[in-house]
Amino acid sequence: MKNQENDQKKSKKPLILKILGAVILLFFVYMGWIYYQLQTGQLFLVEGEVYTREEIEEKWPHKYHIEAKNTPEEVYSKFRQALLNNDIETALECIEEEERGKYRRDFSKLKVLKNYKSIPPVSEIKKDKEFDYSENYLNYYYIENNKSEGEKFYHIHFIKKQNGYWKIEAI
Repeated sequence: MKNQENDQKKSKKPLILKILGAVILLFFVYMGWIYYQLQTGQLFLVEGEVYTREEIEEKWPHKYHIEAKNTPEEVYSKFRQALLNNDIETALECIEEEERGKYRRDFSKLKVLKNYKSIPPVSEIKKDKEFDYSENYLNYYYIENNKSEGEKFYHIHFIKKQNGYWKIEAI
C-alpha cells in the first residue's frame, strides 16, 4: 500500500513541474506579445496602464477628434520669438498651464533663460514619428552639435488642449 502511495506522489511531481513550466512559458510568451504590440503602436502605455486605442478614446474622449485652431510650429515660433524679445509672459502663454510655474522659475534664472533663447528656429525642428501615437500629442526634436559633447537630441512635447489650441507641454 505504501509503495502505491509513493508511486502516486512520484508521478504527480513531474506532472506538477510540467504544468508549472507551461504556465511560466505562456506568461513569457504573453509578455512578449504585449511588448511587441506596444512597440508597434497597437497598444499604449499611459501612467503604467496598457490600453488599446479604442480604450483610450473611450476613457478620454475629450482628448480625441478636436479640431486644431493653431499648429505646434506656430506655437513654437511664437514661443521662441517671445523669448528673443524678452517677453516672458507671451512665452509662458505658449506653455501648458500646469507647467507654467516651472518655466516661470526657469526663466527667472539668467543662465537658463539664455539656454532657452538659443533654441533653433522652427525650420530646424523635426516631427518625431516614433512617438506619434495620438492626434492630440505630438513630439518634435532638434539636434545640437557640440564639439566637446557630440550630437545632443532635445525633445519638444506638444499637447492639443480641449479648446483646440496646441501648447508646449515640455521643452
